[in-house]
Amino acid sequence: MTESTVIVRTDASLTVGTGHVMRCLTLASALRKHGAAVSFICRDHDGHLCDLIEKRGFSVSRLPTPNAVTDTRYKSSDLDRHVSSWREDAIQTIAAIDALGLEPDWLIVDHYNVDEKWETVLRTSVDRIMVIDDLADRRHDCDLLLDQNLVGQISTRYVNKVPETCNVLLGPKYALLQPVYGELCERVPARSGSIQRILISVGGTDPDNLTGRILAACLCLDRPDIGVDVVLPTASPYAKKLREQAAGHAHVHLHRNLPTLAPLMAQSDLAIGAAGATSWERLCLGLPALVVTVADHQRPIADEQQRRGLIRWLGHKDQVTESNVKQALEQLLLQGLDAAWSNRCRAMVDGLGVQRVCESLTGITETAEGSIRPTRSRGNQVRKRLLFTGGGGAGSEALYRFLSGRYDVHFADGDPEAKPHFVPSRSWHPIPLASVPTFVKELDRLCQALDVDLLVPGVDEELLSISQVRNTMECEVLLPPTEFIEAHLDKLASQSLLRTFGLSTPETEPLRERQNVAFPCIVKPRRGRGSRDVAVVHSEQELQAHVLLSRRQPDDFIVQAFLQGQEYTVTIVADRMSDLRAIVPVKVIIKKGITLRAETDCDEEVIAACVKIHEAQPVAGCFNVQLVKTPEGVAKPFEINPRISTTTCLALAAGVNFVDVYLGEGKAMTSTMTGLLPFRDHLQLKRSWCNEFFI
Repeated sequence: MTESTVIVRTDASLTVGTGHVMRCLTLASALRKHGAAVSFICRDHDGHLCDLIEKRGFSVSRLPTPNAVTDTRYKSSDLDRHVSSWREDAIQTIAAIDALGLEPDWLIVDHYNVDEKWETVLRTSVDRIMVIDDLADRRHDCDLLLDQNLVGQISTRYVNKVPETCNVLLGPKYALLQPVYGELCERVPARSGSIQRILISVGGTDPDNLTGRILAACLCLDRPDIGVDVVLPTASPYAKKLREQAAGHAHVHLHRNLPTLAPLMAQSDLAIGAAGATSWERLCLGLPALVVTVADHQRPIADEQQRRGLIRWLGHKDQVTESNVKQALEQLLLQGLDAAWSNRCRAMVDGLGVQRVCESLTGITETAEGSIRPTRSRGNQVRKRLLFTGGGGAGSEALYRFLSGRYDVHFADGDPEAKPHFVPSRSWHPIPLASVPTFVKELDRLCQALDVDLLVPGVDEELLSISQVRNTMECEVLLPPTEFIEAHLDKLASQSLLRTFGLSTPETEPLRERQNVAFPCIVKPRRGRGSRDVAVVHSEQELQAHVLLSRRQPDDFIVQAFLQGQEYTVTIVADRMSDLRAIVPVKVIIKKGITLRAETDCDEEVIAACVKIHEAQPVAGCFNVQLVKTPEGVAKPFEINPRISTTTCLALAAGVNFVDVYLGEGKAMTSTMTGLLPFRDHLQLKRSWCNEFFI
C-alpha cells in the first residue's frame, strides 16, 4: 500500500467508550507499517481520544460537538446521544477531507450512527469504503465490512445488508489486536489449578463504577495471597474513589494509561471485565474470564461465548452486584481452573486478525521475515491457496476439478508414487508419512513455502499431530478441535459418546470383552480407516482367523453388531463459527474399501440424526458420519470420521462447496437460506480406473 492514503472516521466518548478508537489505532498502525498515510476524523466529545491519536503519530481533524441531539433513530442506550444528524456529519466529514487536500484510497468507518445513506454521500470524496460494525442492524454501502464478533449464525448476519460485491470479514479470526497478543499467544501456558492473580478491566470508560463493585467483591474474599490488578478506566470519574478503596491492601495494584493490557493478561490466572474489545485479547492469551455486559449489543456476544464454554457470564451491568461477583469467585477458587477452559479460549483467536484485515485492504501480506509480497490474484480477485494431504486419494480428481477455478489447489502425500496424472507437477508435493518424527515440521515448512491459506488434512494418522500444532501454523487448518478428533478416532469411545447424545447405535464391544454382540458381526480395528482389516464374520472360528491373519493384537479390535439396511456416508459442513451450514447424505451402493458407486439422497431421518450429532458437538469445518438406515427407518451411526471423506467430492459436485462455507466465500457466505444449504438430490457417483502401461 505504498503512498496510499487512508482516512479513519471514528469517535470516542464517555457514552460510546474507547473501543472504536483503540481498534482503529491498531489497524492504522499496521497500515502505516505497510506504507500507508493514515489520518483520523473524530468529533470533539467529552472523553474523546484525539490527544492519544496524535500521540501515536496520526493527524486528527476534529469535528465540533453539536449543541443538541438532532438524530434519534437509534434507541440503544449504549449509543452516544450527542451526535449530529447523518447529513450534517457527512457534510462536515467531506469538508474535513477536502481541508486535508487528500484523495483517499480508503475511508474506514467505525461508528454506530453511520449507515448506507451517509456512506453513499461520502462516495463522492473517497475511492473505497470499509465499515467496522458490531450490530448488523442497518444497511451499508461499502466495499469491505469487518465484524470481529462471535455470535450465532454470523455467516448470514449481513445478508441483504451490504452490496453483493462487498467483501465480508466475519468472526474473531479478524479481531483487531495489537501484534503483542499474537506474539504472546503460544508462549503463555494454559491456566490450571489454583488462582494466584486476578485482573479487573472493564474498558476505557466506566460511568457506573463497575470497577468498584468488582474490586469490593475481591476484597470481601479476604485473600491477601491473591494479587489483584485493577486497570483504572481512562475517562472514569471514579479514579480517586478507587484509589481510596485500594488503599491499605498491599495485594491490590492500580494501573492507568497502559499502552497495552497484554503483560497484565499474560501474568493473570483470571480476568473480570466487560464483553467488549478486550474479550478477544483475553481469548487470544487463553485467559479465563468472568464477564459483565455493559452495552445491549454485547449480550448476544456474551451469550455465544458462554455457550461455547469460553467465559462465565455474570449478567448485565445493572443486575451484577458485589454479592454476585463474590459468589462466582468463591466457586472458582473452590473448584480451581481447568486447562481445557484456557485452551478453548486460545483456539478461538490467534492474534493475527489485523494482518488478515490489512491483506484484504492492501492486497499484500507480510511474511515471517517481515518482507512484503503480493497476494495471488485472478483478475481483481485474490485467489486463496489450498493444500490437501492424502493427495493420492480417490476424491482428489474431483477436488481439483471443482475447486481449481476459485482457488489455487495443491496436493501432498506421503507416497511419492501416488501423484494422479491430472495434478500438475507444480501442484504436487511429497511429504513424510505421519509416523516420521519430522512430519509436522516438514508439513509446516511446506505450508509456509507455498503461502498456504487453508490446509485440509485427509489422512487419519495425520489428524492429531496437525491438530495439536494448528495454533502455531501460519495458515488455517480445516479440522475439528483436538478433543473431537480424539473422541472419534477411537471407534469404541465414539460409539459410547453417540449413545449419550440419545442416538440409536449398533452394539459395540472390545473383542476381548465380547458378551452381547452375536454373529454375524463386524470386526474392525479400534483405530483404522479405509476398511482395512474390517470384515463380516459369522462364527468364532472366522473371527479368530481374521485377527490372526491381520497380524494385529486382539486388543486392537472391537466387534460391532451387523446392521441390515441402507448404508450412508454423510458430509457435515459448518462454518468458522461452528454454525451448521450443510448436511449431504450419500447413499452407498457399492463399497470396496472406498465407495465405488453412490448417490445423494435427501433422507429426513438421516439428516435429523446428523443434526442431533452436530447439536451435541458443534464444531467448525467438515467431517463425515457413516450410518445405516434400518428397514424400520431408524438411522444408526456406526462411525464418525473427523475429516473430509472420498464422498465429500460428491457433496461438492452436488453444489455444497465446503471450502467456500468454511472461508465464508461466494454464494456460501451470501446465501439467504434460513436452514441448510440445498444440494442436488439423486446425483450419482461412479468410480472407474483405466489401465496404464509402462516400459
